[in-house]
Amino acid sequence: MLNKTIQIKIDKAIRLLQNNSEEALKIFNEILKNEPDNIDALNGKGSALMKLNRFDDAEKCFDKSLSISENIAALINKGIILKSKKDYQNAIYYFNKAIEMDFEMNTILSIFKNEIFK
Repeated sequence: MLNKTIQIKIDKAIRLLQNNSEEALKIFNEILKNEPDNIDALNGKGSALMKLNRFDDAEKCFDKSLSISENIAALINKGIILKSKKDYQNAIYYFNKAIEMDFEMNTILSIFKNEIFK
């Protein structure tokens, strides 16, 4: 029952990300108080922090998520943050790791990689 309740909260926070990142961040923080290793909540919190231009804090969320389990969402977002910091070599590393996990990501991530090489 608890997992379903948490999933409902995560889904609500994800819907809020585009228009109300502050509220989404509150929900993700609430979930993480009880489940600090919840990968979906960590990635959601990182995404909310990115929307709020708090890239260093967001990167910490994605790093923690990746320390628990390698996952595509954290790999891509970590790559985006590194790209924004002009750390292109490491950004490409994370994009390539995401492609290794799911080759269908190749088309999307090629756009980011092409931006680096321009």
